[in-house]
Amino acid sequence: MNQASLLAASLLAPAPKSAVQTAARRLAGRLGRLSRQRLETLIRLMGEDGRIGYLAAYDRLFPDHRRSKTDKQKADKAFSKFRHTLQKKAAEQEVGLELRVDSHRGADPTDRRLWFAAEDDAGERLAEYSRTATHAIADFPQEQRAAVQGAELTCLLVYAQRDRAQAQTLIQALAARLQAAGHNWDLKDYGYVPPGEIRDQARLGQQRSADLTLFLLSPELISDLRKDKGFRTDRPLIPLVLRRIEDAHLKGTILEGRTPFRDTEGKTWVQRSGSRKDDWAAQALAGILERLRPADPYEVLTSAHLRQPDDCLPEHYVDQILKGHADSTGREAMGLLNDWLADPQGNVFCAIFGELGMGKTTLCQRLTRDLLARRVEEPELPLPVYLDLRAVNGLDWDWSQGVPDLELMLDRILADAYNLPVDSPRPGVDDIRRLAQRLGGLVIFDGLDEVMNRLTPEHCRRFIAQLWSILPPAASRPDEGPRPPGVGRLVMTCRSHFFQTLQEQLDALSGRQRESVGRNRFWRCWIGSTTCASWAPAPTTCA
Repeated sequence: MNQASLLAASLLAPAPKSAVQTAARRLAGRLGRLSRQRLETLIRLMGEDGRIGYLAAYDRLFPDHRRSKTDKQKADKAFSKFRHTLQKKAAEQEVGLELRVDSHRGADPTDRRLWFAAEDDAGERLAEYSRTATHAIADFPQEQRAAVQGAELTCLLVYAQRDRAQAQTLIQALAARLQAAGHNWDLKDYGYVPPGEIRDQARLGQQRSADLTLFLLSPELISDLRKDKGFRTDRPLIPLVLRRIEDAHLKGTILEGRTPFRDTEGKTWVQRSGSRKDDWAAQALAGILERLRPADPYEVLTSAHLRQPDDCLPEHYVDQILKGHADSTGREAMGLLNDWLADPQGNVFCAIFGELGMGKTTLCQRLTRDLLARRVEEPELPLPVYLDLRAVNGLDWDWSQGVPDLELMLDRILADAYNLPVDSPRPGVDDIRRLAQRLGGLVIFDGLDEVMNRLTPEHCRRFIAQLWSILPPAASRPDEGPRPPGVGRLVMTCRSHFFQTLQEQLDALSGRQRESVGRNRFWRCWIGSTTCASWAPAPTTCA
């Protein structure tokens, strides 16, 4: 049985309008003009529950049916013939579509109902889900490349209200230097709440949307931070000393353990004046940019075994500084990913690493939409499903007790992100499992770090193991020959500093479990620009 028939092996009754429309399109060239018109009329009459009023259908299909008993009998005969023709043509074309009528023959016609039974087209649901989940991606590669190379950052600025005047002078100095250096950051004042907005909600939104947060420290701000602990710890939190503080006073705040910035002579912002303030701001910005610089500033895709950096053979190294779409030693990421998917012997897994703003999500969403578009002419390509792991944080779950099972996490992701019309059913967890285990699909888990930043190391390992379980055990046994037919591929994206956690988990699965994940079964991507090479050493920590 092929991919399409496996995904559409059962009938939904009543079927949603989208499923009936899909079946009708497949039959369009096989039905006569009158039958096609009748089918289109009935589809237009479908309600949100998928049902059609019996009397409304007869009124539209056979306007004379009320004139006499003879006319009603003629209408019944024509309706029965239409149902038979529809079922016969659908069977000939292997399209699951039937028109059904309730069994209440003696009931008032106004109370009777018709409905269609149509194929449960899980493949189309998954495709529509992925289209919806990636709708924000740029339509043109040129736009996407620019976004990867020059992604803006939203910088949240936090200071105490008493320090507003001094804080503004520092912010202006940093903004001027950013602009002079060609950086286009969106600087947001944490103290500003737009008129009409609820203060706590506005600040929560600022915390969640910020790519990094600068804290302009003073004793008053430290006092405020003891009450405000909602800032995201998976994004850079950088303290700059505005007024004199004791570092020990940061204990118990979100900044505990982080080294505050002072200039090379240990001075605070307010202790400097004139040109010395310019020097202070220049040093501060250099420190901020150094903190944001990824460990590996190039995007590198590997096709060799995952191994420690000092375990790489010299012949595996290539020049990492690549320009343009491709050259003799490197490949543009999309092309290399598509080649990987087209290779029937290709590795089962690709991990994509990179620092904030390096384009991991953009690359995955672009790959998803590219595959969906190409599948129209090349249905043999893997069907992708894009899953944003940020939604998992919305689970009502006590993470201190462990990790929820995969079904619960997937159900939350699907429920959180789904945005199809009301007459279209959303895909289910079983649809994704079947896609990954029997239909050769591509499952993309984007943003492991969005969940792992709140977990202990042991829970991180269990979380990764849960995601791995979307594939069948046979997919990860390196000693049992080629990957079985129908087994899909898996992509995970994560920020660079979780690389060691993922590698350790893969090693643990390989060494301790029967369902082992062999090192020869996966690739890794390092994101930082728009080119990639066949092999490069991978850092185990990030800057």
